[in-house]
Amino acid sequence: IFTKSFMLYLLLKIVMSLLMNIITTTYIDKHYPYLKEKNYQKISQVEKKEIIKKTGAMFFSKVGSSISRSIDNILISLFLC
Repeated sequence: IFTKSFMLYLLLKIVMSLLMNIITTTYIDKHYPYLKEKNYQKISQVEKKEIIKKTGAMFFSKVGSSISRSIDNILISLFLC
């Protein structure tokens, strides 16, 4: 607004985003050091199947709810054409 320069605004926006990311990373590293630990454990096949099953169910639930919320618009469009 002050300089009327869109390029300056974009540059400032990028610099501020980078600065916020650096500040956030520093804060997280300082207060939650255990997040950087790399003690991975393999999950069992039973747990893996359960995760896949529940993720699939959640996906189809979301798709179904989207369709049920928009079915009236689809029907109206079909009748108008």
